[in-house]
Amino acid sequence: MIATTATLLHLALAPHRQPMPAMAALAILQVGCALLLAGTTRRGGGTRLPWVLLPLLPCLAWPACAVVPHAGIVATLLATHVILYGGLTALFGQSLLPGREPLVSAMAREVEPQFTPRMRLYTRQVTWFWTLYGPAQITVSLLLLMLAPLRAWSVFVNLLDLPLLVGALLAEFAFRRWWLRGETHARFADGWRAARRRWSTAG
Repeated sequence: MIATTATLLHLALAPHRQPMPAMAALAILQVGCALLLAGTTRRGGGTRLPWVLLPLLPCLAWPACAVVPHAGIVATLLATHVILYGGLTALFGQSLLPGREPLVSAMAREVEPQFTPRMRLYTRQVTWFWTLYGPAQITVSLLLLMLAPLRAWSVFVNLLDLPLLVGALLAEFAFRRWWLRGETHARFADGWRAARRRWSTAG
């Protein structure tokens, strides 16, 4: 579904394309993201954060889609991209505050039989990586939108977004197995399950 939605959005931004399918795709994307973020809570205090509302905020730009279709789609898609990666930055970044355990460290502790000091240092650095990944995505997106053809920006935010994210996950896992060889025994699937559990309790 994600791949179909991204492709529809990319095609709709081509000149003289009918944008209505892309507007429907945006609705599906934003509602899906809202459901994904709905379980996020603030760590420690247990206060619920309104993450569920964040992907829906770009709906305010939908009237622009009817008046100026392509510009409206760009505005809505850009807002969604910025909000989601801003949320990713906040999710990992706040776990680096004093007195808190880095989020990746907490996930690794769940799947590693022995959580060594070397693992603790490494997973803290990985938490920093994911904290900075969001701002990097937003920066590249804005630079492409300002300096490159619209089609190049669309390729980045629609077609390359998910492959880049999956590639970063796999590259980090491969590097972790090499860097901590002999110490780490967790599989990629173990880390994924830990991430899913933490997603509903971290924030």
